[in-house]
Amino acid sequence: MPPGHSRKFGQLHRAFGIAFGLAITVGGTIGVGILRRPGTIAELLPETWAIYAIWIAGGVYSLLGALCVAELSTMTPRAGGFFVFTNRAFGPAAGFATGWCDWLSNTAAVGYAAIASAELLARFLPRLQPSITAIAIGLAVVLAASQCRGIRSSDHIQQALSALLCLTFLALLIASFLHPTSPTPAVPHASIVLGSWVLAFRAVIVSYDGWYESAYFAGETTNPSRTLPRALVGGVFLVTTIYLLVNASLLHVLSVQGLRGSELPAADLARRIAGGWGDSFIVALSLLALIPLTNACVLGGSRILYGIGRELLGWEAATQVNRGGSPWVATVITAGAAVLLIASGTFDALLGMASVFMVVVYCSAYASVIVLRQREPLAERPFRMPLYPWIPLLLLITGVAFLAAIAKGDFRNTIAAAGAIALSYPVYLLGKRMLNGPR
Repeated sequence: MPPGHSRKFGQLHRAFGIAFGLAITVGGTIGVGILRRPGTIAELLPETWAIYAIWIAGGVYSLLGALCVAELSTMTPRAGGFFVFTNRAFGPAAGFATGWCDWLSNTAAVGYAAIASAELLARFLPRLQPSITAIAIGLAVVLAASQCRGIRSSDHIQQALSALLCLTFLALLIASFLHPTSPTPAVPHASIVLGSWVLAFRAVIVSYDGWYESAYFAGETTNPSRTLPRALVGGVFLVTTIYLLVNASLLHVLSVQGLRGSELPAADLARRIAGGWGDSFIVALSLLALIPLTNACVLGGSRILYGIGRELLGWEAATQVNRGGSPWVATVITAGAAVLLIASGTFDALLGMASVFMVVVYCSAYASVIVLRQREPLAERPFRMPLYPWIPLLLLITGVAFLAAIAKGDFRNTIAAAGAIALSYPVYLLGKRMLNGPR
């Protein structure tokens, strides 16, 4: 930092409550995965009890992760999510690597969700087909602009979108359970091998990704020591309940045999219930799932960038907060990066690496819990996770196993992700030098 220079970092407003925490979790987690993956799961695990068991297992796994993140986020209630924990436990270089991976994943997710939303809209209005890229860019820009108005606007939009998504799912569930069960022929019980459980669990875990969303807003949460644990744990319970009810409705109407191998089982369900309107209903439901997901990723990505600018790089511009409490520069940069990815199509490459990024970011939190418990045993912890150290150790072992499975199944993207992680260190050093001057 040049001599005589005084840093002026923007200060976020603490205004988000439990309703926003639950809304950001639901909107950031429930995507089109729950509309597609039940067919894949039923193909791997063709027994009713096994289908319920694997979705419950995914919820339990996410709950254990939420307990870890609840301890860390209440211990360090600042904006940015996972990189904040890694920075405190392992230092700024590791913290930047975690934030780098997390921010890239969020911007890629904005690109994917915006493109998918535009494609779904074009199914309603085919004449929009040539304008899919422009529509996707417009969606990202509109959501970012609404967030720049202030955190009240962000809060209201996310709550409204998530509530509408839940109400639409509820309508589908009620219609499903009012529909008579279709008779299906008796089939012999299938043997389920260990490999099928592993593949199914991996697919389920991806569907639960997003359970940690409220941790990004720890610096803006009112009474974080109480609100964050409730939002994290309550959000997981809410998402798990929705996922189990969706599977129950699919099994009620389609049966295991009808569900097995279906590419879009929710559409098959809607056709049974609504006939020719079924496809339109599922397209609308998918669109309702993708828009809050896009909004959540722009919100989360901007908080990561704000936190990195404030705590790691000393980047004043990224921390600018407007009167409405929005980190507007970080929001514009995050949305701008997503727009570039949409226009170039390069978000596909990042999405291929996203599963590696996701597991690395998860594991950084689990390792941080262990390191900080050992190094700072007397530090204030408003929320202490139970069953320490068994929960973070179990999650770390599972995470390493996931990384090994990903590397075996997708070696190319695993190597690319490792390269992107390694690139974070020179980017961090360059950023520090440019923003702080030579030492």
